[in-house]
Amino acid sequence: MLQSMLDPFILLGGVRDDDGALIDLRYIEVNDAAVAYNNLSRDQMVGARLLDLFPGQLDHGPLRQYFHTIETGEPTVLDDYSYGHEIIGEERRYDIRATKCGDGIALTWRDVTDRHRVAQSLHDSEEQYRLLADNSSDVIMLGSLAEGLTWVSPSVTTVLRREPDEVLGFGMSALVHPDDLPVLRQVAERAIESREDLRYRYRVHCGDGAYRWVEGLSHWIPEDAAPSTQRLIRLRDIDDQVRAEHDLAASEQLYRLLAENSSDMVILRDEELIIRWASPSCENVLGISIDDILGRSVNDFVPPEDVAAMDDQISHMHRNGSAMQYRIRARTASGTYRWFSGNSRPLPGDAEDGRRWVVSLSDIDEQVRAEDSLREREGLYRLLAENSTDIVILADDSFTALWVSPSLTEVTGWLPEELVGHDASQFIHPADWQRERPGPPGVHRTFGTAGRLRLRCSDGSYLWMEAVAQAVATDSPVAGSPQHVVRLHDIEAQVRAEQDLSERERLYRLLAENSTDAILLASGPDATCAWASPSVAALLGWTPEELTGRRPVDLIHPEDLAAAETSFAVAVERGEDVRQQYRVRRSDGSYLWVEAAARLVPGADPFELVVRLRDVDDQVRAQRQLSESERLYRLLAENASDVVWQVRDDGTLTWISPSAEAVFGRPASELLGTASELLVCAGDRERFARSAEQVGGGHSATGEFRICGAGGQLRWMEVSVHAANTSADAVRIATLRDVDDTVRARKGLEFALQHDQATGLPTRPAMARSIDRALQALPRAERLAVLLVGVDLLGDVNDAYGHVVGDMVITATATRLAKSLGRPELLGRGSGDEFIVIMPEVPSAAAAVTLAEQLRAEIRGDLEAGGQALSLSASVGIAISEPGSTAVDLLREATTALHRAKELGRDRWSFADPERAGDAARRLALESEVRAGLDAGEFVPWFQPVVSLADNSLAGYEALARWQHNGRTLEPVAFLDVLLHSQWVTELDHAVVEPSVRALAGQADHVFVSVNVTGLTLTRTDYSAHVRDCLSRLGVDPRRLHIEVTETMLINLDDAVMAQMIELADLGVRWYVDDFGTGYSAISHLRDMPVSGLKLDRSFTAGIGRGDATARHLANGLVGLANGLGLDTIAEGVETQAEADYLRTLGWQHAQGWLFGKAAPLT
Repeated sequence: MLQSMLDPFILLGGVRDDDGALIDLRYIEVNDAAVAYNNLSRDQMVGARLLDLFPGQLDHGPLRQYFHTIETGEPTVLDDYSYGHEIIGEERRYDIRATKCGDGIALTWRDVTDRHRVAQSLHDSEEQYRLLADNSSDVIMLGSLAEGLTWVSPSVTTVLRREPDEVLGFGMSALVHPDDLPVLRQVAERAIESREDLRYRYRVHCGDGAYRWVEGLSHWIPEDAAPSTQRLIRLRDIDDQVRAEHDLAASEQLYRLLAENSSDMVILRDEELIIRWASPSCENVLGISIDDILGRSVNDFVPPEDVAAMDDQISHMHRNGSAMQYRIRARTASGTYRWFSGNSRPLPGDAEDGRRWVVSLSDIDEQVRAEDSLREREGLYRLLAENSTDIVILADDSFTALWVSPSLTEVTGWLPEELVGHDASQFIHPADWQRERPGPPGVHRTFGTAGRLRLRCSDGSYLWMEAVAQAVATDSPVAGSPQHVVRLHDIEAQVRAEQDLSERERLYRLLAENSTDAILLASGPDATCAWASPSVAALLGWTPEELTGRRPVDLIHPEDLAAAETSFAVAVERGEDVRQQYRVRRSDGSYLWVEAAARLVPGADPFELVVRLRDVDDQVRAQRQLSESERLYRLLAENASDVVWQVRDDGTLTWISPSAEAVFGRPASELLGTASELLVCAGDRERFARSAEQVGGGHSATGEFRICGAGGQLRWMEVSVHAANTSADAVRIATLRDVDDTVRARKGLEFALQHDQATGLPTRPAMARSIDRALQALPRAERLAVLLVGVDLLGDVNDAYGHVVGDMVITATATRLAKSLGRPELLGRGSGDEFIVIMPEVPSAAAAVTLAEQLRAEIRGDLEAGGQALSLSASVGIAISEPGSTAVDLLREATTALHRAKELGRDRWSFADPERAGDAARRLALESEVRAGLDAGEFVPWFQPVVSLADNSLAGYEALARWQHNGRTLEPVAFLDVLLHSQWVTELDHAVVEPSVRALAGQADHVFVSVNVTGLTLTRTDYSAHVRDCLSRLGVDPRRLHIEVTETMLINLDDAVMAQMIELADLGVRWYVDDFGTGYSAISHLRDMPVSGLKLDRSFTAGIGRGDATARHLANGLVGLANGLGLDTIAEGVETQAEADYLRTLGWQHAQGWLFGKAAPLT
C-alpha cells in the first residue's frame, strides 16, 4: 500500500537518551517515492538515524516540531516551509505533515516550490498591469461619479488637457457637461444597484475650456478590494466619431429620398426587428404591399434556419452598434424564398424608442444559385482530384504549380506544398523537358494530347508518367494569366513492361531458334507456315525453307486430322491455348507422335498462330503398353475373391473390384467417390490413417482393421496398401482379405490368457500391469494401496467337497467383492484362493484398513454351494506404495501381509510391517474414541486472551477446542489430524459455536470472541444458519463474534462458501484470515471477500523474536497492506515483551500469546 503512494512517506521511531529525552529519529520504513526523492537506497535509509543522513536538520530543519508531535500528539502542519542551502543544497518550498505513530511519527511531504513561484509571478504581474495602465492612451481613473477620484493615469493630460493633480479629489460630476449629467447619474445609480458595468457617452470639460465627447466604461470593483462605490473608469476620446455621426444624421433625409427611388429594397427597423419603414421597391420585389410589411418582424419574412444562424451576429451588432453585411433569404408573396445581399447599419444618434437600423437588400437570387451550382461542381471535381490515383496539377501558363492533388505523395514521395510555386522543369527529366516543354505563352508541343515524360521522385529516382494538359476555360474578362490542368498517370509498370517485352521478344526468338522443340508460325486464312525454327530439321527431317509456304495441317496423320483441326479452330475462335497429341509425317514418310501446343498471337491481323511441336513418340508408345497392362491387371482384380480398391491421395475411392459387393452389401459403383476411411470402424481409423501416411512416404503398409460390412456388421480384414503411378496421377492400391475368423480366435485366446476362466477377472500378470499404470498416473503426493484378499480354508473345501465346489466359492466371492467395490476394474484374480484389489490415491493406512474391513464384512457369511452349507471368511494383506514402488514390490508385500494374517489366526487384516499395522490400529481406535467423544459432548472451547497492543487492555478471546477425555484435557495436537481427515470436523466446528456465544454473553460489551471454522464445514453444512440461530437465541450482538478461516482455504473458495460468508457479514459478524502469510492466496481475495482483519502466523512472530530479517519485513509489509485496506491486525504467538514492543512499533493493533495468557475456561 505504501508503495502505491505518489508522495514520499516515511515511518520514523524516536531515539531517546538515558534520561528519556528525544535526541534523534530512526528510519523504520520508507516507500519508493521517499527513496527516490532522497537519492538513497532503501537499505541505506531503513535503520539509519535522521541526523546521520541529514545533519543540518538539527539547526535548520523542523526536527524540533517533530519532537513536539511525539511528546504531545499534536500533528505537525507546515505550509510553504523553506528548506535552505544548509540542508539540501538549494532553496525549496514544502508542505509537511507529521502525525504521532507509537513512539514515533508518520511523515509525508509534498514539494510546492512551483506553487510558490506561481504566487510570486502573480505579484509581479500586478505590478506589470499597473505599468500598462500608466502608459495607456485611454484615461484610467479610480473613483466614483459623486465622490472624489483617487487615482488618474498620466494620459489625462493628452485627452482632457489637465494634469492628474488637477483632477484628483474631484468627483466625475464636476467634469461632465451639465446636459449629460442627469442621465449619467440615473444610469450610474442603476449600475450601482445591479453591480453591472456601465458604458455611456457624455461630454467632459477639458482644461482648455472646451467639451469633448468620450465613451466611459466603468467596471464594478469587488467589495473585498475597494469600498462599494468605487469603480474603475476608462475614458476613450470619441469626439471625432460623435461629430461624424451628427454629420451623418444631417444627411439622412437625402438618403431616404434615394432609398425610396432605389431598385434595392430598403427598410428601417428597430432593435426588436420590427419594420418601421419600407421603400416602395419592397412591394415590387416581394409582391407584398407596404401596409402588410410595416409593423411586422423581419423574422416573419426569413426562413427559421436563417433566423437561428444569424441570431448571434445580430446580437453582436446590437451590442456594439456596428454595421453588418450578410446574405439572407426573404419570402415572396407566392411563398417562395429569394436570396438577397443585406447591409445593416445603425442610424446615427438616438431615437426615443431605441436605436434604429437601416437595412438595404439587393436581389442576388440568380447569383447565389449559380454560385451553389459552381461550388457543387467544384466540390465534385476537387473530390475526384483528391481521390484520384493520378496526380492532378493546376498550373499557370509557365507551368508553375498552383495546386497539387494529395496523390502526389503516394506516387512520388513529394508533399503537395513542396511542388506548389515551382515550375515543371525542376521535376521533369532534362531530356523529356526539352522535348515536352511549353513554347510561347498558350502554345505547347504535346501537352493537350497524351505525352510521356519522366517525373523525379523525392528519393531522386524517376517514374514514367503519361501527361495530359488542358487549358482551363473561363468566361471572365478580368481573368488573370491562363491556367492549365495537368493530369499525370503512372505508366512506370507499362513502360517497363514494354521494355521487358521488347527484350523478351529478342530472347524468345533466340530461344526458339535454339530450342530442340520445333516452332512454327502459321498465318493468313489458310494458316500457311510463315516461319519455322531450325530445329524442325532434326525433328521432322524438313528444312525451314521446305515448310515455309505450306500448310502444317497437311503433315498430320489422316486419323488425327479432324481432332487437330477442331482444336486449332478453338484456338482461333476463342483465343484459347490448346494442347494436343497427334502424329506428324516426317520427310521420309514415317509418322512421329508429337505434342502440339498452339497459341494465338494477340492483336495480329490477319491472325497468326504459334505452334510448338515436341517429340513424345517414346512416351506415347510406353503409355499404350501401360494401358494394356492396366487392362490385364484390372481383369485379374475384377475376378479375384479379395476386395481391391484404388484411392487418390485424399483417400477417395476411384475404383473398386466387384467382389466388394459381397463384403459391403452394396454395388461397387455406389461406393465410388466415398472416402475410404468411412468404410473402416471409427475405433480403427486413426491407425488406418497412419498406414496411409506411411504409404504416402513411398512405403507399403499392412494391418488388420475392422471394416463396416453389410448391415453395419464389423469384420476383421487384412488391408495391404501399395503406392502406384498411373498415366493420370499417383494413387494407392489396397487389397482387403477377410481374416475375421482368424483375428477373433486369436483375440479370444489372448483374453483367455489374461483372464481367469472361473470368474472372468484379470489374472495376476494383467493386474500387475494395471498397478504399474496406476502408479505412473498417481500424483506425486498421493499413495496407492494393494489389498490381497484370501478366502480362508479354501484348500479344505477343495479336499472335502471337490474343486467344483471350490470353484463355486471363488465365483461367489468374486461377485461379493465386485458388489462391495462398485468398480469392477479395480478387482483381479490372484493365485489359488487370492483376489487382488487396487485402491488408488489412499489418504492413509487407516483408510486402507477401512476398505479391508468392508471387504471382509462383505465376504463373511453363509454360502450354499453344491448342496453344502459353508461359512465363508477372508484374510486381507495390505501394501501401501512408497516413492519408487512397482507392482512387483506391492504384490510381494501384500502376499507377505496376507500370509501374516493367516498365521495370526485368519479372518483378519495385516500389513507386512508390524509397526505400520500397529499405527493403523491405533489410528482406528482414536477415530472411534473421537467419534464417541463428539457424541458425548466431550469437546469444549477454552479461551485465550487477545489484547490491544496500545495499552495491553483486554480486547477479546479466541475460542480453542479442548477434548476432556478420561479425566484429561487434550489439546488439538492429540486429535485435530484425525478430525481434519474425516467428515467429523464439521461437527466440532458446530459444537464450539454455541458455548462460545454463551460465554460472550457474559462479557463486557466491548469484548469479542473468535471461533474457527474449516472450509469443509462451510462447503457441506449450513453453518451460517447455525451461527445466526445461536446469536438470536442468546441475544448477542453479531458484531462481537469473529470467525477465523485459514488463508489456505481461500485457494478453493467457491460460490457456496462465499454466500455463507456474505450472509454472516451482512448480519454484522466479522471475518478474519488466520495464519496469513503461510498460504498461496491472492491479495485479490482480501478485496473480494468480506474480510475485517488479518492474523499474523505465530511462525513469523517467533522469527521476529529471533531477529529474522525476513519475518520482520513480512510483518511490516502485512501491517502496511492491512492499513491500506482498512483491516484490523492481530499477531499470534507473542511470548516476549520484545516481540510485543516491536509489533507495536510497526503498527500491529492486537496480539495474543502466552505473554498475555494461555487458553483456559471462562468463569
